[in-house]
Amino acid sequence: MSTSRRRNYCCVVGCQTGYSRVKNQPKLSLFGVPQDEERRRLWDQNLNRADRPLQVTDAICELHFEQKYILRQYVHIIEGREVYIERGKPELRSDAVPIIIPHLLKCPDEQPTPEQSTKKRAASPPTCEDQPSKRTALQSVEPQLRFEDCESARQSDNAFELEDVVRPNDHWAMHKFRHYDGIAYVSASLSRELVSIEKTVLMNYGTDRSEVICRTYVRKTLISEKVAYNLEDAKQVLDCAESLHPCRGAGSSCISCKYVRKVILTRKSYLKRKERRNSVSTKLRVLSQRNKRMATRLLDIAGRLEEMRANNANVADKILEDKISSLPRKQQASVRACFQAAKQTSKQGMRYNQEWILECLLMKLKSPRLYQHIRKNEILMMPSNTTLKRYLRSYESAFGFNQAVMNTLKKKTASMSDLERHGGLLVDEMKLSEHFNVTASGQIQGFVDLGEFTKPEDKYQQCDHGMVIMFVPFAGKWSQIVGVFATKGNVRGDILLKILMEATILVEQAGLFVDHITCDGAPWNRKMWKLAGVSASSKKINGAIQHPVDEMRKLHFISDFPHLLKCLRNGLLQKGFATPDGLVSVHPVREAYLLDRSVRTLKVMPNLTETHLEPNSFEKMRTPFAFQLFGPYVLRGLAFYKEDIERRCGSIEATQLFFSKIQRLITVMTSRFRAEALRPASTDVAFLSNFLDFLNDWESFSDNKRHFLSESTAIGFRVTIANTLSLLKYLTESVGFKYLMTSRLSTDPVEHFFGIVRQSSGCNAHPSPDEFLITVNCLSFYNLAHSVDSANANPDMINALVTVHDRQGLKVTHKKIDDLISQGKLGEVESTIATMPEKFADHIDVTLEKSDSRLIYYTAGCFIDSCLVLMSRMFLQEAVDELYAFRDSYYVENPCASEKQKSDDVDERLKKILDTLDAQGGVLEKLDRAKFHMLKGKALNILEDYNQEAHEALSKAVKLSPKLVEAWNELGECYWKKGQITKARNCFEGVLKVTKDKVSLRNMSMVLRQVGETEEERFNNVCESVAKAKEALELDITDGRNWKMSGSRWQFTIGSKKVLKYAEAHGNLAAQGEFGASEKSARYRRSQKQCITSCSNQKKTLFHGRIAVHPNWKRNLPNSSASRVQGGRYP
Repeated sequence: MSTSRRRNYCCVVGCQTGYSRVKNQPKLSLFGVPQDEERRRLWDQNLNRADRPLQVTDAICELHFEQKYILRQYVHIIEGREVYIERGKPELRSDAVPIIIPHLLKCPDEQPTPEQSTKKRAASPPTCEDQPSKRTALQSVEPQLRFEDCESARQSDNAFELEDVVRPNDHWAMHKFRHYDGIAYVSASLSRELVSIEKTVLMNYGTDRSEVICRTYVRKTLISEKVAYNLEDAKQVLDCAESLHPCRGAGSSCISCKYVRKVILTRKSYLKRKERRNSVSTKLRVLSQRNKRMATRLLDIAGRLEEMRANNANVADKILEDKISSLPRKQQASVRACFQAAKQTSKQGMRYNQEWILECLLMKLKSPRLYQHIRKNEILMMPSNTTLKRYLRSYESAFGFNQAVMNTLKKKTASMSDLERHGGLLVDEMKLSEHFNVTASGQIQGFVDLGEFTKPEDKYQQCDHGMVIMFVPFAGKWSQIVGVFATKGNVRGDILLKILMEATILVEQAGLFVDHITCDGAPWNRKMWKLAGVSASSKKINGAIQHPVDEMRKLHFISDFPHLLKCLRNGLLQKGFATPDGLVSVHPVREAYLLDRSVRTLKVMPNLTETHLEPNSFEKMRTPFAFQLFGPYVLRGLAFYKEDIERRCGSIEATQLFFSKIQRLITVMTSRFRAEALRPASTDVAFLSNFLDFLNDWESFSDNKRHFLSESTAIGFRVTIANTLSLLKYLTESVGFKYLMTSRLSTDPVEHFFGIVRQSSGCNAHPSPDEFLITVNCLSFYNLAHSVDSANANPDMINALVTVHDRQGLKVTHKKIDDLISQGKLGEVESTIATMPEKFADHIDVTLEKSDSRLIYYTAGCFIDSCLVLMSRMFLQEAVDELYAFRDSYYVENPCASEKQKSDDVDERLKKILDTLDAQGGVLEKLDRAKFHMLKGKALNILEDYNQEAHEALSKAVKLSPKLVEAWNELGECYWKKGQITKARNCFEGVLKVTKDKVSLRNMSMVLRQVGETEEERFNNVCESVAKAKEALELDITDGRNWKMSGSRWQFTIGSKKVLKYAEAHGNLAAQGEFGASEKSARYRRSQKQCITSCSNQKKTLFHGRIAVHPNWKRNLPNSSASRVQGGRYP
């Protein structure tokens, strides 16, 4: 038996069932050809196909069988009654034979189409214009199997005599039968003295003799069956049979025979070409042509190489400087340093640019090891450490307020909006090493220096701390150091207040607005608050003073929230709290930690350690430990192990409520994203107000103050929360803010800055006063840089924990376990784990214990959710890519199709893609909106005309993700279709400024050919277009579209045989590319070359060759926007 797959369309000539090109066709069943040769021969005889016999893989639809042969129900006899059950798939009876076969019959009232004209054709063979394509012919032929379309049946109550039916003409005869009640009307033909019956209409009464069954046969084949109720109906049946014109098989061919002949000739031609292709001579010719193409390509590459060498040899310093000027500003300094080093024989004595020195200093501060790696391997030309120190000594630096910074800041703020200028001052100190430094001029550095606020008795004391004042805006990623001071211990409260007031006035004069001052909860800072008039209690909170510059504004004081949280954590660990809800203690958390630590599988609190519960003096200073103690994992652990904890410690409701409030407070006071920001009239604002009431109730509940916050911490919480709400009201009502990022109110930027300063002096080393001053002054002219993330442990230390022998044993055991799991032998897996040696007990990563089912379901849900997002993104991307591939290679699969057919097929696939996006893009739209809108816009952008919906989707994509290159390219093509060439050019140029993309280069090359008002501008644009096409080809030489564009660039510079030779070579290479296999595309390129060589004036458009290939490919001139095809792509 043949294993070939059965076809999914009907093999009867003229039937369109199963063909994808037929729109809105009904759902019909297809039946396979019988395997029995005798029955298959009977089917083949009824089908009467002249081109080929019936094959085993053919299929025939239900239209060609009488309904009595189709079994659609199962029949069962239950309790003496027949019960019918619908079949899932209809089946044929064993004696079924297709008898309803179309012969392209037409009713007399229909108008003949031009293809079915009754005029005789000339005897000459038909030309290509006279012969329609196979696709067009099959689409224009519709099987007419029913005569009900001639005229609807009319009912009649009176029977009539069969002999009274009026015959159409004298060629029809009436015939009666001896043992048959009906009458046959017969029409015969005479050919070479042979009489044959052409048409027969058999009439017989029905069961109640009120109707007459009329069956029409043509050459022994049943064509139709109709019920007649009167003589008029019977006469119409005879007239309709008279109008039928069966195929004679000779002489002038009918339409059906012509189509069959066309199919046979096409098949014959394909077999001849296939045989000719497989011949040795053909293979040799193909190999020879390939060698010629490769030789041409090598010649082209060699020519371009020589051209590049000549250009590089003639490049002058001015041209090199112009090219360097096109780079980003910071890259210019590095490139100039590299070129300067290349011109010198020795690196000693080399001079560096001041800007490049500052950049190198910043890189060294961020990572000294990386700096040395880049310098020693000569990745960039960087100065040595000695050179850096020599340059640093030349910088003028002093403690206090830097007037140069203030002047530069005033120029910067002149071009900033009001929203960008509002912010606050952050103040903090760091430890310095006590060190004196004697300069070359004999000056001694290392004493206390507070600028004009230094007292005479402190001038000769050795400093050990450095204080920094920094301005941080509410909006923007920049920050600015305002002043730096050297102190002995800590600054007294009265002097600190004067310094902060002076800093506020100077910053306001520079054009910024100081709305708050943030400091930590140290005693000298609380002293400064008291002197300024800041106080807080359960009855009244006074957290702001009159602004020293503007009487209509207030200056708010904020305490650093992470510092307050650490104080809260320390109080909880030391004594616990007595709140109105009950006693809050750390003991339930410890019990939950012990229960979770005993589990080797999935843990509820994986990040909780002993350090969080019993920190030492250094660990208490680390903010992450305090945040993690009140984090969501601890709340989940308390809820997860609640029953076990309450059996040991009693009720933990109060602890859960307290931890949930603090966790919510952390979320509100550390918002860093727009979605989490503090907004007016939100639930977060109500929570902060309620938390202030909670502090008052808590304080009144604990009379002895022992189980309440310390006085400094309580004041800090009250003032910070109250001033946060006051700032939110002021910024939203008076300034124009929509929300407030509460993380901007903490001293985190200053702490990051201190990390950079410490790193510049070595790992965890305190810098000396002169190093601290130099580093601060260098960073004052730049935005603060963030220090690198630190690892928890050195990888070498981790590897040293397991010996080579241990790792080898684990590897063998793990492989055995994996093999058993893959074989499904779970019982042997458990026994293998149980018998593992004890030496693996400390580092075992397999266990017999099972995780809690709730944790398993939670983990599995998170994993599935992530997989759904990834699969949705991949599926939708592949669907859109397949849509474009279908459009680009359409003529390869359908060489005879028209433009309308291509457009219809593309529209049909586009509709399916959009339905898929609506059905499956929900998850992707929630998590990656930019990607979703880009895919939707790209799918709609496949249409040849401008689409508003595609424009809106792509605009949303680039707004959500400005670095999405593919969205910018599609948006540029969308503007191009709309006729806005300038906006399209801006989109492509924006992409090329960020990265070199071959699609943007190709589109830019085509756009440049369409712009320019004068002849000189158009000439310059064409030259630039040639350069862009060349760059696209250099990026990817395997892309056929790049070679096609490269061929076009030679054709746009008409003038010599060498140019035409290059154009022909690039056209041949384009035919080997990804989308260059289309025969029409190759003919299009060759016709362009012929058009160029034949034109004497060499100014005719390149698209005339396309018109010569196919009339439907007519396009306008290249300078018009309508001449572009589908966003710069040729079909």
